[in-house]
Amino acid sequence: MVKQSQGFTLIEVLIVVVIVAILAAVAFPSYQEYVRKTRANDAKTEIAKFMQLQERHFIRHLKYDKDLKPTGTDFYTYHIYKCEKNSTEEPKKADLKKCITISATPKTGTSTYNKAIKLSTNGAKDNWDKPKNS
Repeated sequence: MVKQSQGFTLIEVLIVVVIVAILAAVAFPSYQEYVRKTRANDAKTEIAKFMQLQERHFIRHLKYDKDLKPTGTDFYTYHIYKCEKNSTEEPKKADLKKCITISATPKTGTSTYNKAIKLSTNGAKDNWDKPKNS
């Protein structure tokens, strides 16, 4: 009787390893992009939620609240400031009577956007739908 070997040959195992490596090389960047988009959408949701809270505060007190903003996450830092071109200064309470902007600034490598995602009470959106140019 001829003894039959059981198991896989080294070539068969190497072929499987190469196929798995190729699949991983294709799938991993797609997964990373999915995670980045999800984080950006979470930031947009937080900005919209706090903008609604700011609008409610404005209706009650006729001014916006500089302290009412998202606290930040591992992926984004949130800021609030008055609506003026190129204004990134933290506002004073007196400055918040007309228009404010809430921004989410991405931490390194966590966003599909190059710049901060912004939403203003006047409806202006900045980098809301612009994907990162790699």
